[in-house]
Amino acid sequence: MSLSTLLLVLAMQAGAPQVGPTTVVGTAKLKWTAEGRQASAQLVFSAARNPSRLRLEVLQGSQLQALVWCDREDLRVYLPQRRAMYSAEAGREAFEAAFGLPFCLDELLFALRGGYHDLPRCAGGDEPTLKIRGGKVVGVDLPGSDRAQLRFSRFGHEGDHRKPGRVQLRRPGVLAVLTFGTLREGSSPPPPIQMEVRRSSRPIDAAGLRAQLGLEPRR
Repeated sequence: MSLSTLLLVLAMQAGAPQVGPTTVVGTAKLKWTAEGRQASAQLVFSAARNPSRLRLEVLQGSQLQALVWCDREDLRVYLPQRRAMYSAEAGREAFEAAFGLPFCLDELLFALRGGYHDLPRCAGGDEPTLKIRGGKVVGVDLPGSDRAQLRFSRFGHEGDHRKPGRVQLRRPGVLAVLTFGTLREGSSPPPPIQMEVRRSSRPIDAAGLRAQLGLEPRR
């Protein structure tokens, strides 16, 4: 059974087995738009399940602008040029405060792993609605009144697998488009941010983080 077929089965069966390799690594070009403001960057990421972890480098040219780390307990965003660290309890609220998009860790892993991940379910939340077309998952509608969505497109073949070339994460007024460069199996789950870096960083709040990343909308 191909991964795309297994993913379809996952969409229809509760408690179905997990999908895909333990760790997926990749690169993507990010274009972020919100209320007249635009930002772009190159992303290098490692997205793992069992345990669920995300490590994401945000690059401008060859310069590291931010390092994002998240597991089921903590979200941390390190700004090396400012030696500053944003820290929060992982969850929709933390991601929305930091980046303007109300996605939880499972939903971000689902997006970055090209859909080859457990069905995304946030802690304490309702189940999302999967969008299936032509035997493949093309998107997820999140529960709640904010109408947040993720959508896959530009599907291509790699062996027996179908993988997307692009994913959009959006809510009214905010859109993040990730165009994948590479997407492949990784050798091990990503490591957390080093303790010495965390200890030597000054704290920064969500508004300061958004301002440093250029994500504050124009007034």
